[in-house]
Amino acid sequence: MIWVLLAALAGGVSVLFQAQSARAEDHDGGLGLLATLLRRPRYLVGMACAGLGFVFGALALRELPLFAVQAGRASSLAVTAVLAVLVLRARLTPRDMVAVGAVGVGLVGVALASEPGPGSVGLPGLWRWSPLVASVLLLAVGQQLVRGRSAYAGPLLGVLSGLGYSIVGLCVRGVAGAPTLDVGELVTDPLVWAIPVAGYAGLHLAAVGLARASLVSVTSAIVATETIVAAVLGVTLAGDATKPGLLWAAVIGFLLVLVGATSLARFGGQLEEEPTGTRP
Repeated sequence: MIWVLLAALAGGVSVLFQAQSARAEDHDGGLGLLATLLRRPRYLVGMACAGLGFVFGALALRELPLFAVQAGRASSLAVTAVLAVLVLRARLTPRDMVAVGAVGVGLVGVALASEPGPGSVGLPGLWRWSPLVASVLLLAVGQQLVRGRSAYAGPLLGVLSGLGYSIVGLCVRGVAGAPTLDVGELVTDPLVWAIPVAGYAGLHLAAVGLARASLVSVTSAIVATETIVAAVLGVTLAGDATKPGLLWAAVIGFLLVLVGATSLARFGGQLEEEPTGTRP
């Protein structure tokens, strides 16, 4: 759980910097957006924090169920809210304070109910290639949304981004939870190949979504999709479980984190109010 908390802290800082950079760009949302952002120091700091969060999450996935780690990642929005107060001098309303408290209580419930142990992704034969295929399809569907003029493109891109991050979590759980980490097996494992593709899909689609729609709607879509889908994949495919008799605590804690985090997603709107005339 220490790794989970560190991942949440790194994720909260990452959201702060990446969101500010994405909103500052005047771009059509094509494939060049991510390349443009990668030249911005503030976005690179956010990327570095996201990378640290990924490493911390991967370390946690060696022992904890995917639903517990994803709940911790979702709680990074509570960290973002606190940072918005400290950095942007935003104010927490009573509703926001309740949401932060719900995230904290929910994390405690999930931590107490989680059954530690390695996980294994039950995808036999050619089905083990399905995460990689799904990641490529996410990118293809996302590009179709970018070319279209749908008013719901931003939130839909957020959903696709959340699906990409869910695939990353599933693959990392399967690889990190293996009894032994043989280099030869890792190189030929399709799950390993799917991690960078799904990660790029999630990162790119999130950046495009943030540039096309309100940060609140896109972030809420990413958090809700990633948290719920990853939890389902972990239980159905990775053998994740709760401690005997504590399923109720895991469910209630998980829902508290999800509701609290999506409620706090509106705090990203504080970033949109920051002057962006000078790009970082």
